[in-house]
Amino acid sequence: MVLESILSNRKKGAFYRGINTITARHEFGLLALILVGFLGVITMLSAQLWPVWMDEVLLTDPAANLFLGNGFTSSAWYYQTRDEVWACNAPLYALLLFPWLKVFGLQVATTRLLNYVLISLSMVLIWCAVYRLNLVSTTRDRFILIALILCSYGVSFTYLSGRYDCLAIALFSGLMLAYTFPSSLPRTAVFLGIGFLIPLAGFHLLPYGVILAALLFPFLGKPVLKAGIPIGVGMVLGLGATVFLYAQQGVLDTFIETLGGHTLGGLDVVPDSAKDAGVGQKMMFALTNLGPILVSRFAGIGEWYFQDGSFVLLMAGAIALASIQRINQTFYWRSPLGFGLLAGVVVPLLMGLVRNYPKYYGWMGIIPLVIGISAALVGVRGSALKKPGILWVAVLLIASSIPGLPNRLVPGLLHWQDRDYQRVEQFVQANIAADEVVYSDFAPYYAIRKRVDTVLFPSYLDVMSDEDKQQLTTLLLELTQEHKNYQDINLFEQIGGGWYETNARLDTSQFQLRIFKRKAA
Repeated sequence: MVLESILSNRKKGAFYRGINTITARHEFGLLALILVGFLGVITMLSAQLWPVWMDEVLLTDPAANLFLGNGFTSSAWYYQTRDEVWACNAPLYALLLFPWLKVFGLQVATTRLLNYVLISLSMVLIWCAVYRLNLVSTTRDRFILIALILCSYGVSFTYLSGRYDCLAIALFSGLMLAYTFPSSLPRTAVFLGIGFLIPLAGFHLLPYGVILAALLFPFLGKPVLKAGIPIGVGMVLGLGATVFLYAQQGVLDTFIETLGGHTLGGLDVVPDSAKDAGVGQKMMFALTNLGPILVSRFAGIGEWYFQDGSFVLLMAGAIALASIQRINQTFYWRSPLGFGLLAGVVVPLLMGLVRNYPKYYGWMGIIPLVIGISAALVGVRGSALKKPGILWVAVLLIASSIPGLPNRLVPGLLHWQDRDYQRVEQFVQANIAADEVVYSDFAPYYAIRKRVDTVLFPSYLDVMSDEDKQQLTTLLLELTQEHKNYQDINLFEQIGGGWYETNARLDTSQFQLRIFKRKAA
C-alpha cells in the first residue's frame, strides 16, 4: 500500500512526458535488490576503496568522541580546542552518526555504511520522484539514471570518502519527491522540515538551494515559488536554531570563525585577520573587496569544469543528445535535458564564485545533468540518426562511469591484502598501550581512536596547547608518498622534546606506519 501511494498520481505535461513499460512493483523490487547488492559489495570493500583521510577524520571525530564518552568534542578540528563543544558549519552528520555508532560500532566499514545507506536512500527517493513526475518514463532509462549517478566520480567520491555530502544529497532528493505530493499539507510540512535541516547539514547548501530554485523558475514557474516559501522559512529557522545552540554553548565565535575560514579560506587576497574576525567584519571585508575576491575565485574555473572526468563526459553526452534532438527539431530548452545542461554550466560557476567548487561538490551539477540525460533518451530512439547518434551517446555515458566507482573497484580488488585495514588495527594493538597519549596521522584513525583515550591529529597542531604537547608519549606517523614526510613539516620542532624511532613499522603499498617514543628526560 505504501508503494502504491508513493507511485500514484503521476504528472503529465510538457516538462513530464513518456510512458511506463513495467509494473512499478516489479521495478521497485529490482531496484531494491540492486541497491542491496551495491551495499554489500562496497561495505565489504570499504577500506580497500578509499583510504582514511583528513576530511573523514574531521567529520567523524565528534561523533566518535560522543560515542566513547568524551562529549561532542574533537581533537582533530583546527578552529578550537578539544575541551569545547564542536562548532562546525555542518553538525547534522555527526549528530546522526552518533546513534549509528551506538548500534554498529566504530569501524571503518560500519562508520562508512551510514553514507552507503544515505546514498541508497537518495537513489530510491530520486527514482520515486522521476517516476511520479514522469520525467524518466521507461524502466531501462530509470536504471540508467541510477547507474550513471552511482558510478560517476563526483557522487562516488561522496559516498566512498566518509564525508557528509550524502546527507545533503538525501535532503535534496527528499525535496524533489515532496514536490510530487498531491496534498499541500504533507508537501509543505516536508518542505519546512527539510528546509530546517539544510543549514545543519551544511551552510554551503544554502547558496546551492537558491541557485537551484532560480534555475528551476523559468521551467516550472509559480510552483517553484510556492515550494520555495516553506523551504526558505525552514532554512531561516534552521539557521537561527544553529546560531542559538552554539551561543548557548559559548562557541558562537568559533562557529563564525569556522564559517569565515571555509568561505574565505584559500584566497591570497584575504588576510588572516579577516578570516578570524567577527561576522560583521567578515561581511564588511567581503563587500568592500568583492572584486578581488571574485577574481581570485575565478582563477579556479578550469578545475570547476574539468577536474571531474565523469562530469566532462556527461556534459559531452548531454550535448550530443541535444544535437540529435536539434537536428530532428525536437529539442527545446524548457525540457529536463535543457535544465540539466543549464545546471551543468551554471552550478559550478556560481558555487565556485560564492564558495569554491571542489570535487566533492560535483554531485550538485551531476545529478540534475544525469536526470536530464535520462529523460531525453526516450526521445531519440525513433530518430533517423538512431544508430550513430545513440552509439556515440552510449560510448560517452559508459565512459563517464569509468573515472568513478569502477576506477576504485578494480584497484581495491587487485590490492585487497595490502589495503586490509585489519593490519593497521593489529599493528596499533600490538605496539601502543591503552594508557599512552598519542599524536597520530589520519590513516590509523579508527584503530588508534578506540585504543587510547587521548589522541591528537595533524589538523589540531595549530591549536594544541603546550600542556598537550608535553603530555604526548607517542607519535604514530604515516610515511606514504601522498603524505608529507614528518621531517618536512618540522613536526618534532613544533611538538618539542626528544624522540626516537622504534623498530615497530607497518609497510604495505597502502600503509607505511612508524612509531616514535619520547626520550626519557
